[in-house]
Amino acid sequence: MKQNLRGIVRGAADSLAVVIVGAACLIGISTAWKGLVPQRGRDLGRAIEAARIANTGHWLGSTDAAVVILVFNDYACGFCLQLHETLERIRLRYPDHVAVVIKPFVTGSPDSGPYKVALAAECASTQDRFGMFHDAAFQNRRVVQFAAGWRTIGLKAGIPDTTRFTDCVRSLWYVDQTERARAEGQRLGVVGTPTMFINGRKVEGAVGFDVLDSLVAEVLRRRHRPE
Repeated sequence: MKQNLRGIVRGAADSLAVVIVGAACLIGISTAWKGLVPQRGRDLGRAIEAARIANTGHWLGSTDAAVVILVFNDYACGFCLQLHETLERIRLRYPDHVAVVIKPFVTGSPDSGPYKVALAAECASTQDRFGMFHDAAFQNRRVVQFAAGWRTIGLKAGIPDTTRFTDCVRSLWYVDQTERARAEGQRLGVVGTPTMFINGRKVEGAVGFDVLDSLVAEVLRRRHRPE
């Protein structure tokens, strides 16, 4: 999937009152679309940057979704588990309209349990098992802190080629990518997890279902607002 940022930038130059759904530029949004959060100056820049970053994340949901929620995540984070459960409810409520994009935001040594789980999630994605691993990591969060916890989670996720999966994690192949993801979050102002960007709009913490539902509904209302 490729970005379409040119139209967004050109539209912003044409009108300071332009509205942008930051992350939605991933799906070729035009400035004629509705349902967007007004962005100006630094906010507009952050929305475009969030879109670029989401383009390299792990998508859960339709790539044609009107609402794209970029989440910076740590599987050892209790509040991330709460948000994960809330996001699952949101996706069930809006199956065709909401996509969640996951990026790791972990600290510490690559030899630590939580960091290894983040690496294992990347390795699982090479076998098209990211979503299953992501769910299994939260369902088995008690083992995330253990050095070999990623193995248990991988089994629960049904990774087909366990040898390749194990070699991938042990090789630390995705350390650089994981570090880049943390740096990307820091550029967006992320200081802790969970932090999400709803079409470029920054929301920190494990907000409840009613709050998140209202934010999603607001974007969808704006999207369908007549001229």
